[in-house]
Amino acid sequence: MMKFFACGIAVSMLGACGGGGGGGGFALPGGGGGTPGSYNALAVRGAPILQELENTEYTTNAQMPTDGTATYRGVAAYGDGNVLSSAQLQANFDNSTMTGRLHNFHAEDGTGVSGDIAIRNGEIRDTGYSAELAGNITTESERAIVSGTVNGDFSGRNAQIVDGVIAAQLQAPSSVDFIGGEMVLKR
Repeated sequence: MMKFFACGIAVSMLGACGGGGGGGGFALPGGGGGTPGSYNALAVRGAPILQELENTEYTTNAQMPTDGTATYRGVAAYGDGNVLSSAQLQANFDNSTMTGRLHNFHAEDGTGVSGDIAIRNGEIRDTGYSAELAGNITTESERAIVSGTVNGDFSGRNAQIVDGVIAAQLQAPSSVDFIGGEMVLKR
């Protein structure tokens, strides 16, 4: 069975981003303005992983590793794809756990955004995983505490690709907001 991955990451990594931020509260930067090189570099790095994911079947139970470890690297996109970050995961197939981080944030419009979000307490079950998110993110005007989840699946023989859907709460001094995102990573 082939798959189609969600729109936000596909749009940002294929260079068709647009659109802006939301209303009041803590907002990640919106689209518009220039396209800084670091944002573009993340989009270029993620595009071939996304394309491979879309053309690769999900890992079957028989293809899933049962021992050893694997490190995955890739890109995460948030909201409408106006913010990208580096994503890293470490899978320990011996004890069915997953850890990682989201870092190196860049906004499409060049607005300053930084943060470090831990992916922790991850559990691998069958051919998928779920994990908690905890950390912080800062824009030019405000800092927010991030908490949430990421859930995803392994694809390809020997689980060569990982995807994930991010659901997070951003608690800032002035508001509590929610944001979604997606990530694609490869061994």
